Amino acid sequence: MRSNNGNSSLLVLKLGCVCFCLWSLLLLTPVFRSARSHSHLRDFVSLLNAIIFGIGFYGIQRRVRITWQLGWLVGGLLLSEWLVFCLSSSLRLPKPWIASTVFVVAGFSVALYWGYWWNRQKSYFIRD
Repeated sequence: MRSNNGNSSLLVLKLGCVCFCLWSLLLLTPVFRSARSHSHLRDFVSLLNAIIFGIGFYGIQRRVRITWQLGWLVGGLLLSEWLVFCLSSSLRLPKPWIASTVFVVAGFSVALYWGYWWNRQKSYFIRD
């Protein structure tokens, strides 16, 4: 998994994709499911994340052109997933609007930074 052009941030992204893919698959095992209430939606999201991160790793490793374009879609999906999870969890708090505001601001801040960083990776995937 050595980067040919010395782009270490994409190496970190590839390792992250592998780790999150494996983590998503682990969440589907009975050991992890028994600790929480069973939900088919949660299983579907875990399987979807495993597929996304697995394909993401393959696309980054092979420098597949469409990976950069689909990266924007994946970024939006992961932001949506973050917001749904955090906002649904914050509703159980005494003052949910404070936590909800923090979660939304944090999520969009990370998404903006990631979008800026991902935009700079275009030359890795699409050579003019």
